[in-house]
Parts: sequence; structure tokens; C-alpha cells
Amino acid sequence: GLFHMSRKISIMSKPRIAPNLRWRVDGENDQIVIVHKDDFALPRILNQVAAKIFHLCDSNNTIEAIAEKVAGEFEIADFSILLSEVSECARLFVEKGILEE
Repeated sequence: GLFHMSRKISIMSKPRIAPNLRWRVDGENDQIVIVHKDDFALPRILNQVAAKIFHLCDSNNTIEAIAEKVAGEFEIADFSILLSEVSECARLFVEKGILEE
């Protein structure tokens, strides 16, 4: 466990929100608050972009499709940077048990 290499998530991967996760939408910007997970301080609040990524992880969208939707909504110029950030965000979420690949 402790020394596992962190790997990148494929942009064709279609992650989904972990079935045992408890979360709610809160605040005026529809922030996501993750209320139940063992390995981080609660509650964990996701910023708007992360929340958007979280919502789009419904096992239908690939990482690439998620990045395209985020780019459209937040008017992000450099798609390749965004794509790697979305992929990194998803990888972190999978690592934390928020998403499943």
C-alpha cells in the first residue's frame, strides 16, 4: 500500500462516483461537500471546477469528455493543460475513494 506508484488515469476511462460515498451540494456556487470518507478531514469542499468534474463522473463520460464540458463552461483556453488537470483530479479522487474507475 504505502509505496504504490501513482499512475495516470486514461483519458478514455469513465470514472463514477463511489457507491458508498455520502455527499451534498451546498452554498451559492453549488459546491460539493463530501461528508463521508475515512481518510480525510471532513467535510471536504470541492471548488467549482472539481465539483463539475465530480458531477460528470457518472460512468458515461470519459475523462476527455469531462474536460471538454469543463472547458466549455469555464472558458478555458488551453485544452491540453485542462485535460491533464482533469485527469489528475480524477486520479486523486480515485485514490481517495471518492470515485471508482
